[in-house]
Amino acid sequence: VGDNVGDVAGMGSDIFESYCGAMIATIAIASTLTAAALETLGAQPALMFLPLALASVGLLCSIAGILLVKQMSASKPDVALRTGTLGAAILFILLAFAVTGMLDVSNA
Repeated sequence: VGDNVGDVAGMGSDIFESYCGAMIATIAIASTLTAAALETLGAQPALMFLPLALASVGLLCSIAGILLVKQMSASKPDVALRTGTLGAAILFILLAFAVTGMLDVSNA
């Protein structure tokens, strides 16, 4: 049992490290963009903040998905899980468009 717990904890920390590393790499790339690239993509501070904003929105959408599953727990489990997953994904897509619009970041 102890070995299995250690394996699961190690896997979780690896996933977290990859997640944070991807955000840090994106911020580093945004901080080194040339002036020509910034003309088409947007302001450098907005591009550096974008991965953090999207991660925050993703966290809020995940919480909303969990609440949706809890609310639908009286129905069939597969329906509740599917609704929570799809609801969180759709909410994230909508809010991601809103965040990129508010930050005035181009997708060019």
